[in-house]
Amino acid sequence: MRFDLTVALLSAWFVIGVYVDGWAHNNGVVDGTFFTPYHALLYSGVAAAGLYLGITQFRNVNQGYAWRLALPKGYLLSLIGVVLFLLGGGFDFVWHSLFGFEADRAALLSPSHLLLAVSGGLILTGPIRAAWSRTRSEQRQGWIGFFPVILSITLFAGLLLFFSMYANPFMTWWASTGRHPVGQDEFFRDVLIIASAIIPMTVLTGVLLFALRRWGKQLPFGSVTFIVLINAVFSFWLSLGLDILPLPERAATLLCAVAAGLIGDILLRVQDPRRGGWGLRAFAFFVPFVWVVAYYVLLDTIHGMWWVIHLSLGTAFITGIAGLLLSYLMLPPAFPDEAHSSS
Repeated sequence: MRFDLTVALLSAWFVIGVYVDGWAHNNGVVDGTFFTPYHALLYSGVAAAGLYLGITQFRNVNQGYAWRLALPKGYLLSLIGVVLFLLGGGFDFVWHSLFGFEADRAALLSPSHLLLAVSGGLILTGPIRAAWSRTRSEQRQGWIGFFPVILSITLFAGLLLFFSMYANPFMTWWASTGRHPVGQDEFFRDVLIIASAIIPMTVLTGVLLFALRRWGKQLPFGSVTFIVLINAVFSFWLSLGLDILPLPERAATLLCAVAAGLIGDILLRVQDPRRGGWGLRAFAFFVPFVWVVAYYVLLDTIHGMWWVIHLSLGTAFITGIAGLLLSYLMLPPAFPDEAHSSS
């Protein structure tokens, strides 16, 4: 438990560094060099996690453990992730030296940055893998027992959503009054707004369903709200400094995440999603649907929208359908022979 918590907190240091660096790039406060305080925050978090894992590895090897078994179960991949991240950092430095510094969307799709993202994902998912391998009796219940897992799930979703920030309604606000496109740009703006709802909601719902498939009602009440709200705060942080909407109006949309999270927590208590049935399907549909509907309603109420209701409500419905379809991948209906044998 203590090991899980330590790795989860060090991973939070790293992911916060990622978002601080992203904020710096969005606001143009970087100086075009590799050695920035924002990179320092990011890399120091990885270094701290790497030192913790490395020291534990060598200490246990000296005590007689095999190299492959020297870390707690689930953390060997985290240690490999640290090594890959260090190699990726060197690759990133070389990439910048050869091709220059990426700007805007290119920074999110740069091969060197994607390698860093994959490596970071291996590091921060250690507590998830560790808890996954435990039986119910071995896993401490409640918030105390599950906090490292919930935090790691939150950070993993945050890492995925960071690299899709180009399609994030909490950063672009294209549907708001005053941002209506002119001429042919309207088609591209419509498509961007639609994608900005579907992509992040599908990613987040997929991560939530992954957690529900393993732990279901074991997750303490508030888990879904925590995961959803913290990721909304991450997006809100990235929008700070951008001249888009007044700050209070942007902050108010965090309430949408609370609404969606509470819906998810309530549905999770009603029926264990690991059993399938309507509870799982309702969760997968309503969490993204409620978030997007609440976002559009609140945005229209406090600021105004130029987007017509056909588009906004239809887009929200599609996010729910995407989540619903993901739930069938997570837990499809029983095959006829299985249904017959279990009756």
